Amino acid sequence: MIKQHPAIGHETLLPVESLSYVRDGFIHHHENFYGSGYTHGLAEMEIPLDAPTQAVADSFDAMISDRPYRYLMPVD
Repeated sequence: MIKQHPAIGHETLLPVESLSYVRDGFIHHHENFYGSGYTHGLAEMEIPLDAPTQAVADSFDAMISDRPYRYLMPVD
């Protein structure tokens, strides 16, 4: 279920034309350079250039946000 969040986010962004430029990066932000990621198992140059940037932002947000299984991490 967790691995569905990029596709769900992509679908959510479809009607928001002003954010159309982030859709491809969003749906692919869990792809891995070697093809072992998800949503589509893309590898190397198949991965949109903005997807790794969005992956970093997603990771940072995950670290500084409270989660049900742990407290947030301090920014520093």
